[in-house]
Amino acid sequence: FAAYRHLRNLMQGDARWSLLHRVTPVTLAAPTWLGRLGLPTVIGPLNSGLTDPRGFGTIMKQESTWLIKVRALGHLLDAALGSSRRAARILTASRTTLQAVATRHHPRCRMMLENGVELSRFTATPWPNTPSTDQPLRVLFVGRLIPIKGLDMLLHALARLRKSNTHAHLDIVGDGPMREKWMALRDELGLGDRVSFHGSLPLDEVAVRMRDCHVFCLPSVRESGGAVLLEAMACARPVIALDFGGPGEIVTDEIGALLPLTSPEQVIADLTLTLHDVLRQPQAWQRRGLAGRRLVEERYSWPAKIAAAEDTYCEILVERSLSCC
Repeated sequence: FAAYRHLRNLMQGDARWSLLHRVTPVTLAAPTWLGRLGLPTVIGPLNSGLTDPRGFGTIMKQESTWLIKVRALGHLLDAALGSSRRAARILTASRTTLQAVATRHHPRCRMMLENGVELSRFTATPWPNTPSTDQPLRVLFVGRLIPIKGLDMLLHALARLRKSNTHAHLDIVGDGPMREKWMALRDELGLGDRVSFHGSLPLDEVAVRMRDCHVFCLPSVRESGGAVLLEAMACARPVIALDFGGPGEIVTDEIGALLPLTSPEQVIADLTLTLHDVLRQPQAWQRRGLAGRRLVEERYSWPAKIAAAEDTYCEILVERSLSCC
């Protein structure tokens, strides 16, 4: 409301704008008054509406998801203020977010992921030496060490690889309340020499780790975005993720593997099989990494996202011009 009043006062002076774009907050639960200024308004990219996945109750009980129910009240406020009703465009980051928008507003919705990649930092490099008997398969995880990241499932998959005499090493970058518990699980599974915890690292060092791995894995069971997937793709690394939320909008068979989110046991089995496949078909997985880099350049780099935003602005201004004729 304060921003609305400030802009209204500016408009009464010499300030002239063609349209307004409210980028944050990224949730429908935070409606805006800006649509009342009489200018075409763009909202988003929004990334909200994600619910809890079925079959993962044990994991979700460890998370504080009560806020999701509170945010639902925001949709009532959105309707009361007319935020979505007055918006010229609503940018939605996922199909889940689109479903959370009232159906009558869908014609004015456009898909746009909120994440972008700095290509000068996350640069593409060739794969390390092809994994073999002497060269382990290097798997990387980057993220907060919290229950929903599903790192325990990846650890169990590594344990199964070990039992089948498959040489693989997992590097974990990130910190959080689950670190000690997951370090204990690593030791319990006999993976002390195959799993390394590195803690939180600066972005430049994260980029180095991504270039050092063969494949990036994010087994998160509730991920609204997925910026780390895009960063790994920018480094020309194939990615493995679960089909729920943000990763389901990013990952395809052309750039990696999107695994079904059915149950923890099934995810562990699928992770094990997929990592085996990286070892069996290294050239195919290298090609997936290169395809991921191309996709990031075309769609998820900051220049590409700026161009997409400009296209949206032009579309709105053309419509406004025609309506005034």
